[in-house]
Amino acid sequence: MNKIIVISILIVLILSLNAKLDLSMLNEIEFSMKSALNWLVMEQEEDGSWQHYPAITALSVLSILRSNEGLNYNFEPVAEGLQFMSNCVQLDGSISVGELPNYNTEFTLKTPFFNIGMKIRNKI
Repeated sequence: MNKIIVISILIVLILSLNAKLDLSMLNEIEFSMKSALNWLVMEQEEDGSWQHYPAITALSVLSILRSNEGLNYNFEPVAEGLQFMSNCVQLDGSISVGELPNYNTEFTLKTPFFNIGMKIRNKI
């Protein structure tokens, strides 16, 4: 679980760099980003989640979408991750799989792609 969080945070941090970088460094960053994206996609579970938690799934979806401007909600891992998060909506309004409801709900709702890109099924 820690590796997914670290890679997700690194992708977002690298994308937010405003410093001018030389071509060699840009090429290394691009290679690292592609490698991290490929690894992240390979780590997705069959149910569309990452490690079966909505919060980790939200961070992973956010990292994938921010890693490449060409990717959108139609990218299969993103669509499956959003569907998993939607399936985790509980009758009390939380978004969880039974444990850590506050943590999972907070991170999922902080993911703008969940709020914008998915219509939460009429469970609430």
